[in-house]
Amino acid sequence: SMYLYSMYKTRDGIVSAIHPLRLVLKYTGYDKETIKELFPYPSSVKAKLEHEKPPPYVPGHVLNKVILAISDDMYRAFFALMRITGARIEEVVLLKRRNVIEEEDAIYVKFDITKNGLSREIPLNWPGFEQNVNIFLSWYKHQHPFKNNPDAWLFPRRTNPDQPVPRNYAYLALKRAASKL
Repeated sequence: SMYLYSMYKTRDGIVSAIHPLRLVLKYTGYDKETIKELFPYPSSVKAKLEHEKPPPYVPGHVLNKVILAISDDMYRAFFALMRITGARIEEVVLLKRRNVIEEEDAIYVKFDITKNGLSREIPLNWPGFEQNVNIFLSWYKHQHPFKNNPDAWLFPRRTNPDQPVPRNYAYLALKRAASKL
């Protein structure tokens, strides 16, 4: 389960972690009151500390359904990578191709910029995430528009490849996919 209120130190961290989950629930048919009850936005860091038990989480099979419903391959790969790594949307947006490290026996994603300021490497070979790994790697190896440029954004903006994809575009792709279900 996701211990969102104990994982993040600030209100912004909590909000950025639960907002995509609230969107998925909204567009898969949950009513507003249930969503607020399951994933309340804290009014302050103090509110975070008052939660005695962690909030529930969106089951993996629901997240996988939403990811598969995304029609755009780039955004499907984007959210598959988020699902595998547990990274925040802002962390994934800022990745470059050089952040995907392929070794003989493993593939890692190196996050240079995280909210807490620490660099971290996350392997992509977690059991149970094979489908998400295949979605991401298929796009990364075969469909990325700048395969030979390690300095290219991992998820480039289509209208200006010198910039990363805006996070609101990614949210929109997620919203559209969830509303199809």
